[in-house]
Amino acid sequence: VGERKEVSHAKPLPYAEFNDITDAVFQMSGMIDAAEAAQLKFFQNASHELRTPLMAIRGYAEGLHTGVIRDTKASAAIIMQHSDKMSALVDDLLYASKMDTMWEAGHKEVFDLREIVDRCSWAIAGKAANTGLQLSVHIEEEPVFVSGCEEMIERALSNILTNALRYARTKITLSLHTENGNAVMTVEDDGEGISAEDLPHIFDRFYKGRGGVTGIGLSITQEAVHRHSGLIAVSSEPGRTVFAITLPLKKT
Repeated sequence: VGERKEVSHAKPLPYAEFNDITDAVFQMSGMIDAAEAAQLKFFQNASHELRTPLMAIRGYAEGLHTGVIRDTKASAAIIMQHSDKMSALVDDLLYASKMDTMWEAGHKEVFDLREIVDRCSWAIAGKAANTGLQLSVHIEEEPVFVSGCEEMIERALSNILTNALRYARTKITLSLHTENGNAVMTVEDDGEGISAEDLPHIFDRFYKGRGGVTGIGLSITQEAVHRHSGLIAVSSEPGRTVFAITLPLKKT
């Protein structure tokens, strides 16, 4: 990216219209600079996060190849673990890159949130059972219609449920209800909670909190919700963490 020369004070032009154009040009230039800086930071973070599991995989593979590491079963498990981590991150990166296209193609769909909640709950039911977690689902009896991109909202809820699976101790509660012209989906788990230090940053891309887990899943969730004119909030204390997604109901 070429360097731009900053002009702190442009000389006023004789016509007010030209001054407005000059101000707009400088404002757009600043926005382009900010976007380029954000893009550069994104790729730097992505490269760093991908390099970590890749180096671990290479290290164990070389150890097995040279005979330095003899416990093949344990090494294979570690290689698979890091492969899964890298695969999940690549999947999130690809998904984030195509969100604009998805939004343009499908943001006018009308769908029933009950179906999304049902599909997402079925998707994690097996994993929850295998880890001894109790999954409770509470859904409105009447249709809960919203408009937007169905795939985005399903991905948003799935990301939150994946986090709940990672941190819950004994149970996860998923619910859907309506209030004041909005649909509200909540995911609650009984894990140790999110620290006060990490809580303000959990939607930041590549933020690494106390648990050492990084990714962009929650940032994708936040962006998807905001594109639907919705809100996402989280409250947490030891033994109880609640994510709430609020979306405007489709007006009939």
